[in-house]
Amino acid sequence: MNVDTMRAIDKWAGIPLTFLLTLVNRLIALVRPTRPRPIQRILFIELSEMGSTILVDPALQKAKRELGAELFFLIFEKNKGSLGLTATIAPENIRTLRENNLFLLVLDTVTFFFWCRKRGIDTVVDLELFSRFTALLTGISGCCRRVGFYSFHNEGLYRGELLTHRIAYNPHIHIAKNFIA
Repeated sequence: MNVDTMRAIDKWAGIPLTFLLTLVNRLIALVRPTRPRPIQRILFIELSEMGSTILVDPALQKAKRELGAELFFLIFEKNKGSLGLTATIAPENIRTLRENNLFLLVLDTVTFFFWCRKRGIDTVVDLELFSRFTALLTGISGCCRRVGFYSFHNEGLYRGELLTHRIAYNPHIHIAKNFIA
């Protein structure tokens, strides 16, 4: 699938889907509130930017060192090799999505839902700044803690209200330092 097609799908399907998932998550939170528990398993989502997977490594190492958490990573299959350069994430904890075909992408997205639950992931960190698709993945992960960049009063795309912990992106600071925030 080419980039323009992915952007169009992200815009035309992403806006209504993030809105609907926001409503569903709010209803679930009313019926079944979650209690805070210790962070044990953290999933990081960075699908499309190969360089960012390298730049996020200090944040991954900090999470591993300070929280003692088991780390997981979700990335497009074509970018998986970039995670091998740092070796911070165990190969069995890397989940890929096949982006070359819409049917396979949808199939991998559905199986991602079950993959998260099977591993008992309790925290997800969305490292993307603009993608509605990663916001949707964050929302369907089932994690009690959903962390990511949020536009607040700044310019930015509508990505729903799916985050429980919102981080302000600062364009005046290098992205690697934003990731550590």
